[in-house]
Amino acid sequence: MRRNHTRQPVILICAADAARPAYLLPSHGSEPPVEIACPQESLSIADNSLITGNVGVWGSGCRKMMRHLDLVSVFTMGLLCVAVCAGAWPTNYLSAKLGASVSTGAQLEKGADANALLSDGLISRGAFHFAQVEQEQVFLVDLGQERVFDRVEFGSVGYNEPRNAKQLVISISNTGPAGPFQKVYERQKVGHFQVIRLPECRARWVRFDLGAGSEGAQVHSVRIYKSHTVPRLPEVMQLLSERIQPGLPGLEKYDAAVQAQDWGTAARELRAYFAKRLKPANPPDPNADLSAAEEYANGPRGEKIPIDWSYQETRDWYEYKNFLNRGRMLAYPLMAFYNTGQPRWRDHFRAVFYDWLSANPCPPETIYADAPTWRTLDSAMRLGWLREGFPLITAATGLEDEVWANYLYALWQHGNYLSHDTISGGNWLSTITSHVMDLALDIPEFKDQRAWLQFGKNGFEKNVLRDVHLDGKEMEDAPGYICMAYAGMLSTLKALDAAGIAVDAEVLRRMDRVQDFLGAITQPNGIMPAIGDCRGTHPYILPESMEYFKREDIRYILSKGREGRRPECASTHFPDGAWAVMRSPYDAPGEAYEDARHLVFKASHASHGHRDYLSFTLYAYGRPLLIDPGIKSYEREDGARYVQTAYHNTVCVDGQNQPPCWGSIDRWVSNNGLDFLLSTYRGYEGVEHRRSIVFVKPDYWVVNDTLTGSGSHTCDQNWHFNEDAALEEDPETKSVRTTYADGGNLMMIPASPSGLVSQPKKFFIARGGGAVATGTGEVESTGWRYSRSGSLPAVFDLVLYPFRGRTAPKVEVRPLVSTPEVTALAVSAGPVTDYVIISRAGRKEVQAGDITVDGEAAVLRTRDGVPLRLSGANIKRVVYRGKTVFESETPEDQLDRVLR
Repeated sequence: MRRNHTRQPVILICAADAARPAYLLPSHGSEPPVEIACPQESLSIADNSLITGNVGVWGSGCRKMMRHLDLVSVFTMGLLCVAVCAGAWPTNYLSAKLGASVSTGAQLEKGADANALLSDGLISRGAFHFAQVEQEQVFLVDLGQERVFDRVEFGSVGYNEPRNAKQLVISISNTGPAGPFQKVYERQKVGHFQVIRLPECRARWVRFDLGAGSEGAQVHSVRIYKSHTVPRLPEVMQLLSERIQPGLPGLEKYDAAVQAQDWGTAARELRAYFAKRLKPANPPDPNADLSAAEEYANGPRGEKIPIDWSYQETRDWYEYKNFLNRGRMLAYPLMAFYNTGQPRWRDHFRAVFYDWLSANPCPPETIYADAPTWRTLDSAMRLGWLREGFPLITAATGLEDEVWANYLYALWQHGNYLSHDTISGGNWLSTITSHVMDLALDIPEFKDQRAWLQFGKNGFEKNVLRDVHLDGKEMEDAPGYICMAYAGMLSTLKALDAAGIAVDAEVLRRMDRVQDFLGAITQPNGIMPAIGDCRGTHPYILPESMEYFKREDIRYILSKGREGRRPECASTHFPDGAWAVMRSPYDAPGEAYEDARHLVFKASHASHGHRDYLSFTLYAYGRPLLIDPGIKSYEREDGARYVQTAYHNTVCVDGQNQPPCWGSIDRWVSNNGLDFLLSTYRGYEGVEHRRSIVFVKPDYWVVNDTLTGSGSHTCDQNWHFNEDAALEEDPETKSVRTTYADGGNLMMIPASPSGLVSQPKKFFIARGGGAVATGTGEVESTGWRYSRSGSLPAVFDLVLYPFRGRTAPKVEVRPLVSTPEVTALAVSAGPVTDYVIISRAGRKEVQAGDITVDGEAAVLRTRDGVPLRLSGANIKRVVYRGKTVFESETPEDQLDRVLR
């Protein structure tokens, strides 16, 4: 659904030297664009022109700049708060204002009121529970007067769940509350939410029978109304005539037919006009793959026309209902008909399209996430499919003009509905602005084009300035969703460029910086790690953004060092987003790009994140070694499983999830010899978790977890590996290693195994599908858990030592100091010994065996007792074996010296 920006847009313009504004229409072949005058009033809203100054458009092919268009930067959103689709939304007769009431002779749960079902809003949120005693669970609706209706919305807990309705029998009466009643509907399988299609009913009293029992059934979200009728050709063409700008070149016959109210001719002329102007990207392909069309024709979960587009069998069907309404059910049969011309696909498309229109009238105002089928994100995605299909339905023969006209009107409805959104943000708003902008450029014949362009500009700038941190980290906590948000933002930006609309300079700067974040977290194998509601995925938007912003350093990352310019920094910190990346150098001599070491750390709390504060992933020598399991789906069981703290590489206290709140990165130092990070999480009541990480470049990491507070607790340090890691433990040292035959492996070496409980743990990894949760599959894997129980503090000192190949190097870790404030280790591999000293209390003097450090973090590398290199943070003095290695009057915060 990405926009093809080689299309020639049609832009409403207002020449600075003209008495009246004008339209600039696309050229055909080598002809120049055509400029015509248009009425002055068409540009005015509340006496303010939406378009001022000089105006321009990029033509496709030669991309010649005509003039410069500048929309006014301030547009009062209140002016847009009018009825989106007035008259289409059905009236809910279960309304106190209309005289309705609800009663029951059954016992309700204490404090419950059956009249809670009454609703005057667009969405009913009222609910009550029957008491959990054996009784007939029946309630009666009095509509206040005779009403004509054929739809009932009804909700309970969910099929086969406790307190769900056993049955649903609907009966009606016009005689009185005592009946007699005529049964008009019955079902045994009652879902969490359903829209029930009844024969046309004329009644005042409606009886709902949920069956006898003691389960205490829940009732919620009940509405009673007359369904929407899809407009016939005269009606829909009249609606379109009110929304299409008159006086456009090429539409003279259409305008004449509108004036004569000859709606059949108007439809034919309008369709012929668009058939000439918007041609399909590709000719029909009789051999096209129809597998997707076949799948959706049968219904992904067995849906048959008429379809309950809002149905949720259980609360777990929430996302399924959303995906059902994102447009594929309409797009695939249309594509199949365009390619094959088969009547079967024509008839199926017509049936499913009209079924959707009838069941889902456009709400009169934007209702965001609560509308069963008009959530703004789903509506934007549906608009994308509808827009892409418009040239196909226009070109396809055999589909009636009435169907085509309703399709075009549906496009306007979607653009108008979404352009009233003032609340959405992140990937929602970026998707919305992207598709509204594309519609504005593709079909500028709509009078609303100016408002849509202004909405795109305002929404885009607001979204970037609100949701992209100064450091380039977009607010969401899952790389796949960050890509999704950024893709929509970039698409909107390019559409604004195509319209000649200027963008705020700070917005452009932040848009550019998002690439810094996505490039940094991309592992050396080219895949972003699975974190939060995201599976591991390519940074799929970077190839496009790289070209737009001319970023040769991003080209270097995507090409794995074969092209472009090497980034200035390998390791980097995003202080506003609270993420950090520790990476070995890009240009290590004799080392393949894919063999670099790479760690991604996060402390943030944001949308699509998990209870994973102070967690990280680790990659080395061509392989992810410590992983995040991602998420399988948003169904309750998967959400509870994959989101939990124990499923992430962090510390879990007393088996409880981390309460949702931000962690912090309190200290970050990076130089050629080490990276040092100190972070804190204070979400557990009465317990503080501090995690420090030192990357001894370019080889390994030292991790400390210290938990302080009061009382006795069990603290679990959890680690997660891919399912083929085949972990082995040394029972004496409690070190654990992976056993891959080649490529990257990892040793985890506890510095102080005494009192440490060491054991494997089972968990699941989400597999398959796309970048974000789609519920395709999972595999079981084995991770590892180190635990300490008792009174706090609890201290974990661990060395994470990656290596290449099956045979592990001999690594010895000796604890020199281990307190809640200080970690000092000697890490030896052959003749090389590193002294790693970390103070979590700021700069202080630490005496640890052969070494004394006055500083905050230090790594002294020695070979056969001879100092080779000293790296550190906030270092004033270092003494090794009685000799001063370094001393300064003022502490040096970025110390990295080769000593020999």
